[in-house]
Amino acid sequence: MIRKMLAALPDAAEVTERLVARFGPERLWQVERMSKHIYRAWLSDGGVALATVMEDGSLSVRELEAVL
Repeated sequence: MIRKMLAALPDAAEVTERLVARFGPERLWQVERMSKHIYRAWLSDGGVALATVMEDGSLSVRELEAVL
């Protein structure tokens, strides 16, 4: 069962597509894969977001706030 679940998880290209859909191509600058389920999105306005692939294949995205 776990193998089926892991096989159903999105790959890096699909995660990138979902992030483009969320932030738009003009705002999403770069996507970095940090681990099998965690991605960092660099935004053109200087922002950063963390995207986590959940067990069901959904994507949890959290924009980080800058610490001044």
